[in-house]
This record gives sequence, structure tokens and C-alpha cells, in this order.
Amino acid sequence: MHKMKALAIMLIALTMLLVTACSGSGGGTTSADPPKAEEKVEAKTEALDAKDQEKDKPEEQAKKELPAFDMGGEPVKFMTWGGPPEEGKTNQEDVPSLAQQGYLRPVDDLINLDDPKWPKKIKEFSSFGGKIYGLVENVGAGAGLYYNRTLLKREGLEAPHELIKKGEWTWDKYLEMAKKATKDLNGDGAIDQWGIVSYAPVHARQLVYSNNGNIVEDKDGKLNFGLGDPNSMEALRFLYDLHNTHKVVMPNKNGNFEDYNETQKMFHSGKALFVTGEIWEGSGREEMTDEFGFVYFPKGPKANDYANPITNFTMWFMPVNVKKAKEKAQIFEDMVPWDSLEQFRQEEVEYSVQSPEDVEVALDLPNKIIPLYYDGIGDIGVKYNEAILSFVRGKDTPESAIEKIKKASARSVERTGLVG
Repeated sequence: MHKMKALAIMLIALTMLLVTACSGSGGGTTSADPPKAEEKVEAKTEALDAKDQEKDKPEEQAKKELPAFDMGGEPVKFMTWGGPPEEGKTNQEDVPSLAQQGYLRPVDDLINLDDPKWPKKIKEFSSFGGKIYGLVENVGAGAGLYYNRTLLKREGLEAPHELIKKGEWTWDKYLEMAKKATKDLNGDGAIDQWGIVSYAPVHARQLVYSNNGNIVEDKDGKLNFGLGDPNSMEALRFLYDLHNTHKVVMPNKNGNFEDYNETQKMFHSGKALFVTGEIWEGSGREEMTDEFGFVYFPKGPKANDYANPITNFTMWFMPVNVKKAKEKAQIFEDMVPWDSLEQFRQEEVEYSVQSPEDVEVALDLPNKIIPLYYDGIGDIGVKYNEAILSFVRGKDTPESAIEKIKKASARSVERTGLVG
């Protein structure tokens, strides 16, 4: 199964560029191919290669290379059949910059994305600036909330899955449960069991989008820096209060990503009720002896639905100078084992979470996905992290922290040329 997946990815990589809005939570889930699929694709690619090689001499191919561009990241190669790779540099989550500069080819004229076999909302989450650029056959990305099921029962708390069924899984319940779980167990005056553990920038992201807010909003092909809007600020104020007023969140003492590692250790030790996380993280909890569950992140006061904001999202993109784009898009479509995708998703989720209710939530989250690209717009991602860590550690208020980054972040959005 994994060998067939690797073959599919290798063949498609010859013509399409894998660009990530961070890495690894989108497609690439071709678990098994229909009989003879690889032979069919190989024949098609060989025929296209032969025609391209006859048509273009090496020196003519070289003239068609994309201009060099340097965005400060690791090299990514644009592969084209029948010609040399065109190479550029890109950061993760650089889709906005690449699209705006004209390095990516829109794909909505190549494939019928209205076909129900494609993921729901693909036309929404694969578009940027009013054009569709990305393709993904299967969405496995899901951000939610893990909870310690054993601790929950020990503390006599109601299961989040039951609250979901009753329509009561909200920030208020989240806070109420976190308060009851936060305790000094040995009487030494220090908290040693926490209601919540989380790396603050991730927690903030979940809160903002669970309250119908945004960091950078893409509306009708136009971008706006949105952290200062009322819904977003309400979310950031709630995060501040969780840390500094209610004191139910383990402090982010390092002020950097090492805090993420500390939160995982604490949750695995059985000394925390909640931790923010994505579906894939469940498969890394082998050392945890307590049972755990997985649910949607709770709704904020302004929410219409549960939210699934994802930075770790991967799709396939086509470089603007690819030859025979229509034929190669068809090969991509033919490579996908459509009849096996549902089974693959089920197996993947069951490997990561523990109960049928958890599986149900995990399978539904892709229908609520909101891919986030703010890390690819100037240094907004860096400034965002700094602002969040500043106010949860008591060095700023949410209002003052966001005010400090607002103008510079807005300028970064303006430079995309897609300002609303």
C-alpha cells in the first residue's frame, strides 16, 4: 500500500510542485491504485516525454526556465517533463506570494472540481485571489482538542461528546471544566494538575477562528489583516483571561516553540485535562497510559459552527510554465484511487484516535477546514507569535500587543497587491 502511494507521489511530482501552507496535512493519500494504474500512467508520461523531447532542444528548454526568486527559504524544484527542473526558493506557506508573482498556474480550467468525488469545499480552500490553484484528492487535516478521558471521569466532569450532542460545547463549558481540573494535588502551593496545556499561538489561532474571527481574511479575492476586529479581539481577551485571570493554563515559560514540547509532556503524564492538537498528533501518544478523547474545539459566542483552522496543509500546485497542462492534470486525476479514499481516511483516523465518537469528529473536521496562509505574507507569522506570547506572559494586554503589530502587518498584506 505504501509503495503504491510513493509511486503515485513520485510520478506526479515530475510535473507538479508540492507547496505547503506549512507541511503535511493535505493530500497525498493514494493508499492503493487500481490494477494496472501505474502501467497506464507510465505509458502516458512516456508518450508526453517523447513528444516534448522531439520538440524542444536543451537550449530552447533553458530559455523557458522560470526567473530565479528568493524568498528566504529552502529550495523547491519546479519539475517539467522533457526539460530541466526550474528551481526557486520558497518558504512554507508561500502560496500567496507565489500566486501574486505569477509563478503558479490556475487549475480550474483543467479539472471539473464540481464533481462530488473531490473534497467538499475544495473550490474554497484551494483558491487564492479569486483563482483556484491547488489540487488535493483527500483532506486529512483536522485541528481540535484532545482531552484526558481518565482524568475527566476521575473529576466527575461531563464528557465533551455529550455536550456536543446537547449543543452545549462552548467556551463557557471549556472554562468551567478547566477550572475544576486545575489543582494543587500535594498541597505545596503550586499547581501540578492543569485544566489546559497549549502552545499559546496555536491556542490563540483556535480561539480566533472558533469565534468567527480571522488573522488574515481572504474575502472575494481580497486580503485584510483581521486580528483587530471585534470577534478576534474577543478571542484574544478570552485567552488572556484563561492565562492571567483564571490561571487554568500552564504558563508558556520559554516564550518559544519549546513550550509546545512541554505541553505534550504534561498531557502525556496525565496531569492536564485539555491540550490543543491535530488528528495526526494522536498517533504519537503511545507513552500515555490514560485514555484520551478528541473533539471539536468549543464554539465561541460569535460562532456559527465548529471551526478547523489549519496551517499544516499540503496541496499540489502547477508551475506556470508546465507544458501540456491539461493532459498532466488528467494524469493526476487518473492516478487517484477514488474508490479507496474513504477506507483510507477511516483507517488513518482510527490509527490516531481511540473511540468511535472521536473517529466521527475527526472524519467530519475536513468539512469545516479553513486553511491559513498568514505565515506566507511577509513576517506576519513571526509578529503574530511574538504578540500572543507577549500578552499571555503578562507583558502586554491583547489590545496593546495587537496594536504594536497592526500597521506593519497591514503593510505586509498591502505588498501582496490584493488588499480589500
